[in-house]
Amino acid sequence: MIKLILQTVPSYVMNIYLLPHLLCLEIEKMINSFWWSFNSRQNRPINWLRWDKLVIMKDFGGLGFRNLNAFNLMLMGKQAWNLMTNSSSLIS
Repeated sequence: MIKLILQTVPSYVMNIYLLPHLLCLEIEKMINSFWWSFNSRQNRPINWLRWDKLVIMKDFGGLGFRNLNAFNLMLMGKQAWNLMTNSSSLIS
């Protein structure tokens, strides 16, 4: 549930704008630090897995987090496809 909420929040903005790669990396860092900071008594959380391992699909042993840069590009492609194929939309 937490993973779903953490990744749904930036998806609205990503559906409209192409975010810079560095911004996607910063958001991923924030999600990663939130995910591993369950114990507030520690000064620094322990990251048990690297982010590139968390992004792997659950079927292949990962936790199924999204690569936000790739997800943003996919959403931009979806918007471009909708604009090209839907001739009755307001923008085209």
